[in-house]
Amino acid sequence: QSGGGENNHALNDILVGIENLTGTNDTAHGDVLTGNNQANLLIGLDGDDTLSGGAGNDTLAGGAGADYLNGGLNSDMADYSASPTWVNVDLSLQDGLVAQSGGGAGNHAEGDILVGIEFVTGSNDKTHGDVLIGNDESNWMSGGDGNDTLYGGSGVDTLWGGDGDDSLQAGLSLVYVGEGYADLLLGGAGNDTLDGTLSARASMLCGGTGADRIIGNGRDSHVNYQYTGHRDVFDFNYNAVYVDLNIQDGRAQSGGPAGNDAIGDILSGIVNVVGSWGDDTIIGNKQNNNIFGEEGDDVLEGCEGADMIYGGKGYDIASYRHANAGVNVSLKIQGGNLQVGNDGDAQKGDALWYIDGLWGSDHADTLIGTDHGYTGFMSMHNVLNGYGGDDLLSGLAGDDTLDGGADNDTLIGGSGNDLLLGGAGNDLLIGGMTDTADGGDGFDTFRLEDNAGTGGTFDLSAMSDAGRITGIESIDISGDVDDANALTLKASDVLGTTGGADTLWVRGDGNDSVTTTDSGWQLVGVETGTDGQQYNHYSGYAGSTLVNLMIDADMAQLNVLHA
Repeated sequence: QSGGGENNHALNDILVGIENLTGTNDTAHGDVLTGNNQANLLIGLDGDDTLSGGAGNDTLAGGAGADYLNGGLNSDMADYSASPTWVNVDLSLQDGLVAQSGGGAGNHAEGDILVGIEFVTGSNDKTHGDVLIGNDESNWMSGGDGNDTLYGGSGVDTLWGGDGDDSLQAGLSLVYVGEGYADLLLGGAGNDTLDGTLSARASMLCGGTGADRIIGNGRDSHVNYQYTGHRDVFDFNYNAVYVDLNIQDGRAQSGGPAGNDAIGDILSGIVNVVGSWGDDTIIGNKQNNNIFGEEGDDVLEGCEGADMIYGGKGYDIASYRHANAGVNVSLKIQGGNLQVGNDGDAQKGDALWYIDGLWGSDHADTLIGTDHGYTGFMSMHNVLNGYGGDDLLSGLAGDDTLDGGADNDTLIGGSGNDLLLGGAGNDLLIGGMTDTADGGDGFDTFRLEDNAGTGGTFDLSAMSDAGRITGIESIDISGDVDDANALTLKASDVLGTTGGADTLWVRGDGNDSVTTTDSGWQLVGVETGTDGQQYNHYSGYAGSTLVNLMIDADMAQLNVLHA
């Protein structure tokens, strides 16, 4: 090394494999530090220093004095985190002549000349806060502590407020990068204001902790609850959030568990939502929303519009609870394919990604599961909840849970060990012997799944003794027209199957049979059911309780053991 002041410590030094340099505190002259093609850290300390980064992504900290900072090629940062007072840095002033001005007394930025600087870190002055202004490059600006004000330029910017009540303003972003976002604004800790109204393309607005005011452009802006931003941009938020996009324009978010990051936030012009790494509930509005659940077991509802609902990891539910008409949704239609529905249906045009379950409306819905999954992202074991209305729920393959809710529902388990819950109303539960069925209130029927003409034996005692069937008033073994299905049962199964009632009805056709495995039954006579069908009425005893067995008279074989 050569040059510098007389007898300076660098004179005649030979450097090998060095990336970072720290200068002196010589206020009378100032240091000259020059980097190479590596990612260099150059620290000038006191004095009017000249720092040149060269190639590589460099960090230049001039320290006190009027410094000349030249980042060189690639993306370089001016670091003012050691400044004792707030700084005022305008990255558009980089002609090599005009110096930075303003800021607090003795701040490190005043008098500096910047060239080739894209990134800037402000001070940690908690009493005031920095003012950082971007240019037409892709800037990264961090305010640090204090109530900072950050303005993006016309590039694709990242603005990070840090601690304090910060104000972040996205610039007029005219740069389009594939399908990415124009600007990323992270408020961090504090009650921040994030404004993405000027972005021509979608901004990602992340308020972080605190009661934040988040303003989008009304077209494609995202509010993001993935990060807290308290210490690091990638400090993930594991607390569940509750976000309702119908609550905007001056009204604060208030739903969900206490302490979630969305509480107190005021949203305006927000169309899309990115959830946290917890178990979120996110509700869209009438626009075409993009809703991302990310990690956790989320409940995601697009409401009206053609929405994109992305569950991500965890067990995620696509909800249609607020639909004003019945919906027709299939989990087999995922991965960018659109739900078809009918004209006027709330789900028409929705695209589902990695969704594990469905919640229907209070109207007549058709909800269909899936027969395949993706490890960690999508399960073939689906939860389908019909709620109100005469719903049709079909689980397909997997160990599914189907809950009809109120009204007269049809539940089809499909293959797997399914849980079928009829709920209130006269329900039809279609399943097999390995399923668990609870008809709930009303007159409910359990139908043996069709065997495509092969027939099969339905051992009702096996289900009843295991406690896997209750609340069922009628058993239907008719199946396919060519089936020869056989039902076996005993008197106590009447009580177990019905949940304590004394009468069980059995439907079948000419190829089916009923066999009792206990004796003591008496033929009472032939009666007509409410369906107009003729039934052979048998009575017997389960212990001391009289029970009744009503068997479809169309069946050819009745192997009922008499007293």
